[in-house]
Amino acid sequence: MHSQIGIFLQATPDFNSFLFAIGAKNELRVGLSFAHSKDDVFDLIIERRYEFESSEPVSFTTEDIDMFLHSITYVLELYTGKYTDRIVRCEAADQIQESVFRIIFRHNKDLMGTLFSIQQEENKKQPRPSSKRKAEGGAFLLKRIQNKDAAPFLAEQMITTYSQIFRNPLLVRLYEASSQSNTN
Repeated sequence: MHSQIGIFLQATPDFNSFLFAIGAKNELRVGLSFAHSKDDVFDLIIERRYEFESSEPVSFTTEDIDMFLHSITYVLELYTGKYTDRIVRCEAADQIQESVFRIIFRHNKDLMGTLFSIQQEENKKQPRPSSKRKAEGGAFLLKRIQNKDAAPFLAEQMITTYSQIFRNPLLVRLYEASSQSNTN
């Protein structure tokens, strides 16, 4: 997951919502948002928005999958860079999200460990009776490690920044929440 991938994120100025797309024709649009849960804990919410232009089956390349995983990691880096005092909980809503979080946090443990304190919270939910699988370990909790040398985030329409995790440039376009449904 260390290849140089061009990532284009759209974000609200408060960084509470992000959008990005993957696929040759941007077939999968992903919305990420942060919801206040309790105290200083904010839940990361992943939404999938499918934008199929044709009835042909869509297949994603390895680069698309890398872009998807990197984009979520970048969003975590950006959000916690702006809100260093907040804890982010990454709790899966389904098996796909559970796999995504496990890949991100296990594969990039050493890289992410330089910016975050990462803890795994025990799963408190019981599996549904209809579920054929056991409930896996719970959520991942991230807290940004304080870095007094890090550059502050600036409120601009377009932010060009640099990922400390993957060590490459990152472009983020800010958008107003009311126009998020009109973005491409």
